[in-house]
Amino acid sequence: MSEPEVIGILGEYINTKFIADFSFYILENSGYNSVVLFDNLIYSKRNIIKRKTIEVKKILEFLTYLKDEIDILLFCLQDKDKVEFIIDKYRIDVLVDVSDTKKNNNHSDMNFIKKVFYENLSKNATVIINSDKKNEINIFKYLNEKIVITYGLNTKSTLTASSIHDEDSFICCLQRGLTSFSGKEIEPFEFPIRLFCSEKIDVYKILPIIALSLMYDVKIEDVQKLLSIYMKL
Repeated sequence: MSEPEVIGILGEYINTKFIADFSFYILENSGYNSVVLFDNLIYSKRNIIKRKTIEVKKILEFLTYLKDEIDILLFCLQDKDKVEFIIDKYRIDVLVDVSDTKKNNNHSDMNFIKKVFYENLSKNATVIINSDKKNEINIFKYLNEKIVITYGLNTKSTLTASSIHDEDSFICCLQRGLTSFSGKEIEPFEFPIRLFCSEKIDVYKILPIIALSLMYDVKIEDVQKLLSIYMKL
């Protein structure tokens, strides 16, 4: 098996954890063998390591052990030393940027990690980014020749949401066509998303998951089903 594709999820822990767990569930149920990597947690469908902190050596051993079984590595590290050491061995093929430095107590660390993530994008990487947020570092210099998918509530976003009337539903709008990683064309659409959950939806967490799923050939109808099932777990 070839090297796994690396999805970097960049942002505050509460956001990256939600998006990584959700994305893992969707990808696993769509036929992809995935591993999620945090500073204190590594898990796949059949394996899990959870500690107060996991040494770099242990992380690399675990990834080497699972190398031939992994299709996708969801990379969510936030420790500066781990990020700098491990990311050098794994170029990022897809970056999901949900960072919000205004809400982060440690601006310098987040900006450092953000810079490292962007500097280690693969040549033809795809970047999924919130177009409603202002970045404190100049990310545009890293986006040359990259595929950029924007999400947000403004009219220029690639993927947006409208009719957010109920706490658990909205209309998902793909405003421009996409080409998935396998080469399939995805036409613009409007599709109702209903999660059947008691908690209020944060569309800024759901939209990047939908964008990522579409790029891996998960149909919007199946994304809706998997999201609603996951929210009931």
